[in-house]
Amino acid sequence: MTMENLSLEQPTTKAETLAYLQGKLTTAEILPLFIISYQQWQQSPEGVIKSLCAQFSQTVIVRSSATGEDGITGSQAGQYLSLPHIPVESQALTTSIEQVFASFHQDFFAYRMRNRHL
Repeated sequence: MTMENLSLEQPTTKAETLAYLQGKLTTAEILPLFIISYQQWQQSPEGVIKSLCAQFSQTVIVRSSATGEDGITGSQAGQYLSLPHIPVESQALTTSIEQVFASFHQDFFAYRMRNRHL
């Protein structure tokens, strides 16, 4: 997802909130973001990796940003996997992105079962 495609009037994910705040904060800095959806990853992992490698040259953090993960009514901080210091190279990025998506799916179903939201 490119930054110009985001609907920032009412951000619904951490990534959208951070994108919305970029350039608006006076005492903090939000580092560059690269936001992808699970669907984008499934359709073209090679394209995602190519775009990531073109945008970043150092290490990155691969983390989740799901709708409802953190919001006005609650937080699920630490619920899903975040992987810091990932080298910007194809295999490391691919493995890390897949691990983060897998943690969301596994934790999401476990969370819903624990809270009887099936």
